[in-house]
Amino acid sequence: MDHEDAVVAAVFKISQPGRPNLILKVCSRKEDFLRGSYFLSYFANKIPVPKIIQLIEPEIGLDAAVLMECVQGDLLKSEAITKDLAQVVGSLLASIHLEHAEGCGDLTDRLV
Repeated sequence: MDHEDAVVAAVFKISQPGRPNLILKVCSRKEDFLRGSYFLSYFANKIPVPKIIQLIEPEIGLDAAVLMECVQGDLLKSEAITKDLAQVVGSLLASIHLEHAEGCGDLTDRLV
């Protein structure tokens, strides 16, 4: 996608022998960090999302970051799409839409 919000973070997979893989998401814009960390926290016990291990708040000269568990799996390919999978995805999407929102639009100004 060719717009400024197409890529909002640099994402790194951290592999350590004998330990579970982790994901480090580094956000150069505070708003992207706030959105991502808010929704991971908000949906933590409602739908399957990666568990947050640590949040690193932005500081002058330091980007924000989210260290989270790595969810194992494969990238979705068109041949893997089935009616059963569509049912699961649709159910998760419905669960998201049933959640009460605190407002409309970009709510990051309320998260500061």
